[in-house]
Amino acid sequence: FAPPRIRLLSAALVRELSAGETPYFFRDNFGGNFANYDAHKVKYFLPVLSELSNSKLLVQNISNLVKWFVTDEGHLGLRTTALSNLIALVQRFPNVLDKKKHIHRVEDKFREILTGASLETRKTTSTTLFGMRIVSTSSACNVTEVDGTPSRDCFTCMNNSYDYSEDQILNVHVFSSLYYWIFHLYQAQLLEARKKQSRDDVISKLEHFGLASAADSRD
Repeated sequence: FAPPRIRLLSAALVRELSAGETPYFFRDNFGGNFANYDAHKVKYFLPVLSELSNSKLLVQNISNLVKWFVTDEGHLGLRTTALSNLIALVQRFPNVLDKKKHIHRVEDKFREILTGASLETRKTTSTTLFGMRIVSTSSACNVTEVDGTPSRDCFTCMNNSYDYSEDQILNVHVFSSLYYWIFHLYQAQLLEARKKQSRDDVISKLEHFGLASAADSRD
């Protein structure tokens, strides 16, 4: 299969040539079901899903995206790309996600990734002679806080790691996506809560200055 740069170029050409519509080979091959493609290669074409103006293919693969993201045995590139597409889906079509089949599974995995990332990393040191590396040794050590002290609670995107493990990389990806997931999926509830809070604040201040009574406020 082609080198990574050629794959990315091919995916970009697909997006341009399809003019936002579903590419015919995705429609004709396996009916657009990305689960039937090679898992090692499909990650290079997943970004096409979120950039097509025709959303049918993106919505059709929701369950596949969730499965790829929550499966621990999945390839890192596939899991991070699936997460990116899920965030794009939430931003465009938040109402198509099912609570039990999609939202709860993804959020349970969010919690696991954010709280369970390893606090260890590996530091590699090399000995050179005449500019040539002759000996390399690798040893385990703790990830550190910004000030250089070992991290003791849980891994966060602010920690420093010599060699990021897959669970640490996923932790950073999830944390970076969390705002978009919460805002776009729950913005209706958030807006309603803000309206209620603003109303309660106004009523409280009116009562404080004697401009309204509690009975009037209830009415």
